[in-house]
Amino acid sequence: MGCAGLTRAAIAGGDTSGHAALQLGIDALTALGPLAPLCCAHGAGTSLDGLDLALKGGQVGRPDCFTALRQGRRPPA
Repeated sequence: MGCAGLTRAAIAGGDTSGHAALQLGIDALTALGPLAPLCCAHGAGTSLDGLDLALKGGQVGRPDCFTALRQGRRPPA
């Protein structure tokens, strides 16, 4: 993802998304807003450091969450 020049990504799947983030070398997240699932990813030595990342699980979030991310908007809480 970092090599492709992405600045924003989403991983779906609750616990699975957390495990995927760890496998990508992301070891911390900073929330980018209250109640919104969008965070800034942090990982030393990875090209994904600073990536806007949403980890979305199951029934959490509104139906238009991924649409908002794709359009460059903060997903609604």
